[in-house]
Amino acid sequence: MSEGAEDVLDEVRKVISLVATARRLLASGAVVDLSALDDKVQRLCERAQALGREGGGAVVPALEDLIACLDDLAADLEAKRAGGG
Repeated sequence: MSEGAEDVLDEVRKVISLVATARRLLASGAVVDLSALDDKVQRLCERAQALGREGGGAVVPALEDLIACLDDLAADLEAKRAGGG
């Protein structure tokens, strides 16, 4: 695996951790600031895309995990909004 791919994987892990923390905070009733999340994900996707088809293949499973985490966060936010809380 290339160094660039390793860097992207490290960044994916950090963003997944950020999302998991946001979900825990939401579950505890805390207000969560997600303003930086969009930029982080966008930069991460750009870096993954820059790896190309060969280099980026190694990061696809991690990116799929990130998508699942983001989907879970979106569901949590929607449930909180629907619940009025």
